[in-house]
Amino acid sequence: MLPSSLLAGLIVLVQTPGTVRTPGKKPQSPDGNYQPAVKLPDDFVRYARVPDGGIQPHVVAAGDELAVLYFKGDAQSGDLFLTRSKDEARTFAPSARVDAEPGTVLTQEAGHSGALTVGADGRALVAWVAGGAAPALRFAREKAGGGFDAPLDLGSPAQLCRTCALVADAQGRVRVFYVALDPEVGEGEKPGLRIWMRVSEDGATFGAPEAIDQKPDGVAASSAIDARIDRDSGAIYVFYVSAGRHGGPEVKLLASTDGGAKFASRVIVLATRHDVVPHSRPSLSQEVATDRTVGKPLVIASWDLYAQVNWGGIDPASHKLQQNIPVSPRETRTSRRYCAVGLSAGTEYLMAWLEQPVGDRSAPPVLAWQVWFIDGLAPLGWGQAPIGPGVSSPAVIANHPRGFTILY
Repeated sequence: MLPSSLLAGLIVLVQTPGTVRTPGKKPQSPDGNYQPAVKLPDDFVRYARVPDGGIQPHVVAAGDELAVLYFKGDAQSGDLFLTRSKDEARTFAPSARVDAEPGTVLTQEAGHSGALTVGADGRALVAWVAGGAAPALRFAREKAGGGFDAPLDLGSPAQLCRTCALVADAQGRVRVFYVALDPEVGEGEKPGLRIWMRVSEDGATFGAPEAIDQKPDGVAASSAIDARIDRDSGAIYVFYVSAGRHGGPEVKLLASTDGGAKFASRVIVLATRHDVVPHSRPSLSQEVATDRTVGKPLVIASWDLYAQVNWGGIDPASHKLQQNIPVSPRETRTSRRYCAVGLSAGTEYLMAWLEQPVGDRSAPPVLAWQVWFIDGLAPLGWGQAPIGPGVSSPAVIANHPRGFTILY
């Protein structure tokens, strides 16, 4: 919990459980730039580097430890490794390589193609897109004693994109989501990319592919996808950028309340710049439920699109975005990409992202962050990592009892 000194001067909106959280007014300086409400303690946000020179971490909390998936390689392909930490990324256990064929994990501009979740038995589950004669979907399950079983080959569907997502429910069912071409084209239709799902009851064999999105929507080939199961309601969410029905991309959320039998589509935001390919890494996270949580723990959607990062909570009843919160620029002509959100003990949010000068991709990216207090979404402060992250996008860890660690 924030110290009482930090809360001085904050206007906190008193709410009852289940009410919608409304963004508060951002303090402004005379020149119109955003100013934080208070200065955070020096140790409120910590920094940690991925072990062994790895980049692009994905983090899942598993009991009293963290499972961390990371990538090593170049801009086209490389390898995935899994490590664990029991002290909020201060130290890491020895890593295990996930892919059996070295250097075959494919990447896209938004990052590597790997996806991580943890099953009901505590073992890590990983999916990715592997290179070869044709890109192929792979799945591997962590062994009880460490290391990984031989990967399962889930096939090479036409125009398989270099992204996938993964969830596991409390009953042990595993769902893999990926993007590939729809082979069935009706009269007057053009072939398009769709979101596909394959389900496993035991993590060893998978059922047939099933398209879960609406066919006219399509999927942007340059978009990453993410998936999550709401711990409170059991709803399954899949988050991505669509090709759009009218020639313009849309940030889309697929939601299922019946265990994945059918998915309803929700438009999170319309994108109007049709002349730019929307490279984006949408992601989903969820609040940590504590005795200080306001209402039910929300699933949080965050995304970057056209050099701007945004986030907001998903309403658990309607599965629509409660609010769309763009990160206010601190400098003009700065692009912000590849964001991650952390949620600390139900009272604070932190978003981290990479930023560069607009139009200068040769400039080294800077890792920046901003914190909000949950009631009224009052902005508390911002900062930057002490050293540049190179090409690594961040992951955010909620520390206990307060604060965050940004892993990059």
